[in-house]
Amino acid sequence: MNPTTDVPAPGDSLPPASTPSPLTTEPRWIGISFILMTSVMWSTSGAFVKSPPFAEMPADTRGLFLACFRAMFAGIFLFPLALRGRFSWERTMGWMLLSFAVMNITFITAMSYTTAAAAIFLQCTSALWAPIMGVFFLGESFSRAHKFGLVPIVLGIVLFVFWDLRPEYLIGNLLALISGVAYAGVVVTLRRLRDHNPFYLAALNNFLSGLVVLPWLLFAGFFSGPHAPETIHWVLAVAMGIVQLGLPYVLFSFGLKRVTAGEASLLVLIEPILNPLFVWLMWSIPVLMRDVWGGAFILTGLALRYLLEYQARRKSGKSANSVS
Repeated sequence: MNPTTDVPAPGDSLPPASTPSPLTTEPRWIGISFILMTSVMWSTSGAFVKSPPFAEMPADTRGLFLACFRAMFAGIFLFPLALRGRFSWERTMGWMLLSFAVMNITFITAMSYTTAAAAIFLQCTSALWAPIMGVFFLGESFSRAHKFGLVPIVLGIVLFVFWDLRPEYLIGNLLALISGVAYAGVVVTLRRLRDHNPFYLAALNNFLSGLVVLPWLLFAGFFSGPHAPETIHWVLAVAMGIVQLGLPYVLFSFGLKRVTAGEASLLVLIEPILNPLFVWLMWSIPVLMRDVWGGAFILTGLALRYLLEYQARRKSGKSANSVS
C-alpha cells in the first residue's frame, strides 16, 4: 500500500504515510532496487503461510497464530524507528487501528483457507474500496482512473468468489475480500495522519493488531493443546514478522525518496504475481486456473488505474512547470 499517494498498492503491507520528501539526487536505479526488494519480501507471505510446518496446523488456529505474532514481531522490529518524532493520539488513530486489525486477521486467516493467489489478489481490491470510502468520508471525487479500473477489478472478484464454491475456498475468499475493505479503511485513515511519524504508525498498527489476537489464543488453550506451536513455528513467525513485514517498511521508505510514488505503485504490482509463484516453486502447490483469470482481471484494473494516475500527475507537473 502506498498511502502517500492515496493509492493502495498490492499486498498486506503498510509503508510510510507521511508526506514524501523531495527526491534525492542519488541514481534512480537505487530507489527502484529498494522498491523491487520490498515487493519480493512482501510476496513471501504465501510461502510462509503454506509452509509444511504451518500446514500441519488447523487453518483457523494457523491464521490466528500468524496474525498475532507476525504482526507483533514486526511492530517490535519497527519500534526503534518509531521513537523518532512526537508521540500523540487522535480519534482517527482508533479507526486506523481497528481497520488494520481486521485487515491483519482476515488476510492471514484467508490465506490459511484459500490459495495464496486468491488471498493476495482479493486484498488488492482495496484499490476499488478506498476511492469509494474517499468519496463518502473525505469528500473526494471518483477520478477517471478509478472508473477505468473498476470493471476489471469487479470481474476478477466475481471469478474468485464464484468459480469454485467449495466451503474452505468460499470462507477464505470472503475473508480476503473483507481484508481488502479493511485495507481501504487503513488507507483512508492514514490520509488524515500524514503529519505523524510513519514508523510510529506502522509499529503501533502492527504490534496492537497482533496483541488483540493474543487473548483469543490464550482462551482457546492454543499454547498447551495438541497443535501448540513448536520451535520451528516461532522461528518462522519471527522471520515472517521481520523479513516479510518489518524490513520492507524501511526499504520502501528509502525507495520512495529516490523514485516517484506513482512509479513505486507500478513497481509493487509484481507482488501479487510473485506471491503464488513462490508458493509453487517452494512447496509445489499449483496455481489454479481461477487464480490466473481472476488475478489477471484484478491486475489489469490496478495497472490501468495506476498508469492513468501516473500519466495525470506527469501532465499536471509539466503544466505547472510551463506556467512557472
